[in-house]
Amino acid sequence: MNQIELVDFVDKNSRAEIVGFKCDTEATCLMVERLKEMGLYEGLMLEYLGQAPFGGPLLYRFSGTVVALRVEEARCLQVIKI
Repeated sequence: MNQIELVDFVDKNSRAEIVGFKCDTEATCLMVERLKEMGLYEGLMLEYLGQAPFGGPLLYRFSGTVVALRVEEARCLQVIKI
């Protein structure tokens, strides 16, 4: 399966697995660190729930938790659709 950025994973109620993190600048590396502190890790399954109004954060569920990620944060995650 092809890796895609999480931000491109927008099929409602679909699932994806995190296969990596994109850390190409100091800013994105800090975001990746924050995402890992939030409990995101390689192998974790995510479910896309939707997007907040007016282009707001993207909503995902994992391990019984719902998290809202800004587009910039979602771009740091590489996933494959399940």
